[in-house]
Amino acid sequence: MVMKPLTSVHHYFEQHARIALLFVVVITAGYFGWLQAPPNFGDPDAFYHIQMAKLMTHTLVVRDFPYLQSNFLQHNFVDQHFLYHVILLPFIQFFPDWIGAKVAQALLGVMFIAVFYLLLKGWRASGAVWVTLLLLWSESFVYRLNLVKAQPLSLLIIFVAMYALIKQKHWWLFPLAWVYVWTYGGWIMILFVSMLYVLVDSFMTVGSSWPPATQSWVVKCKQAVPAMLRALFCRQHVRAISIVIAGLILGLVVNPYFPLNLKFYWVQVVQIGLINLQDQVRVGAEWYPYEPFTMIKNSLLPFSVLLGAGVVFGFYRKKMDFTTKFFFTLSVIFFFATLKARRNIEYFIPVAVFFSALVFTRSTMIAEFQQVIQRLRGSIKVRWIAGFFIAASGIYSVSNATNFLQHGYPHTYGQPAAEFLQTHSKPGQIVFNVSWDMFPLMFYHDSRNYYLVGLDPTFTYIENPGRYALWYAISSGRGAAELSRIKTDFHAEYVWVDQPNIQNHRQLIQQLNQSTLMTAIYQDNEAIIYQVQ
Repeated sequence: MVMKPLTSVHHYFEQHARIALLFVVVITAGYFGWLQAPPNFGDPDAFYHIQMAKLMTHTLVVRDFPYLQSNFLQHNFVDQHFLYHVILLPFIQFFPDWIGAKVAQALLGVMFIAVFYLLLKGWRASGAVWVTLLLLWSESFVYRLNLVKAQPLSLLIIFVAMYALIKQKHWWLFPLAWVYVWTYGGWIMILFVSMLYVLVDSFMTVGSSWPPATQSWVVKCKQAVPAMLRALFCRQHVRAISIVIAGLILGLVVNPYFPLNLKFYWVQVVQIGLINLQDQVRVGAEWYPYEPFTMIKNSLLPFSVLLGAGVVFGFYRKKMDFTTKFFFTLSVIFFFATLKARRNIEYFIPVAVFFSALVFTRSTMIAEFQQVIQRLRGSIKVRWIAGFFIAASGIYSVSNATNFLQHGYPHTYGQPAAEFLQTHSKPGQIVFNVSWDMFPLMFYHDSRNYYLVGLDPTFTYIENPGRYALWYAISSGRGAAELSRIKTDFHAEYVWVDQPNIQNHRQLIQQLNQSTLMTAIYQDNEAIIYQVQ
């Protein structure tokens, strides 16, 4: 009896796309608004983005960045999220800054979800409403999308770019590539996706005219290699890639940070993004892989749907169209990318869900598959199991996403300590921060003083590996004999130890308390501040 109303709703949404879109927007806005309601942030980087937008109210292009001393960014700063910070500007001016950032982030997340639905409808995917809402069943994806970061904008640009590639609206790619450079540090991804599109399309073109099986491999290769080269460098492909490259080049050159941004992006895109020095530098958790099975557990329903889609694709791959095969290839690549760095889950989940929708839509045209679906629909046991699984995985996902986002860093975190420091220090004095990931909070509450390591410790390592090693040794409590160098080498007047990480700093705190060079001048449940003698 329950299935009949659901079937009616499904058919209604299939016939009334605008009402369906409104339904998706309302559900998503309600969920994201609820997640953003508490006065906490799930990631300390939020404080950096808010403070950058605040600085831009005084000067739109922030060029000087003395807030990180002995750091690559001190003299090579580029606002890699420039347009994202521009978007935040009106929100932090109309609302209290932390509320404005949350409102903006929720709206950007809803915008991407709405575009995702519209793209599914553009490819005539069955059940586009339910497929879109499937994204909300991934705890990891929802968490990443609701951090105050540029992720929703990046996803929106990438998905629209894929639409432009496949629908051959190539001139869309020029402004998209340009805007992407000004919006997100990982702008190289639009070129990667475009090149993958060309590669998959070329393989399909050559595969359709593959030599007969009776011919030898030598003969096949002699025929296939020239054919592949012709396909790769056909006018359509060359035009698409050329337009993307032109947009990226213009985005880099017609840029308020040119030519400094070329040096910056070499470090950001190549050394941090592609090479990643996580063996030499303790980078953020997002650059490390998930624990075994955690990735699947956090997105159990999307993974289950993907598994089913993968099986169906394996059986009927010869009957699948180019778009489905392209998204399959992307899904595989982003899956392995996520195994390397968990932050890539934000791309893997929507790409995998999109692929799944296309597979099941194309499969409904195959008589064999239709018979299987009819048998499953007729089984009451299957319906109950599916219903229970969907509900259980949804409750698990929502509760975990809520826990991570609503029990993070209060917007007042570190404020009393920062206010004390401002009243007891001179502007421009250097603070030795022992936790690099706490820099955004210090920067937000006290941009009058300067710090050492922040945003990514790789920037400090690249500037001076020896100085990074010294900072790390002292911060981790392994440099008791080097405490005097806090002043002689780093020229720091104060040391800031964050209390929530006290387990990591217990040995350092003991050393600081015992040193005649250090005097504890402030302490609360969030921070301890020492003055260097």
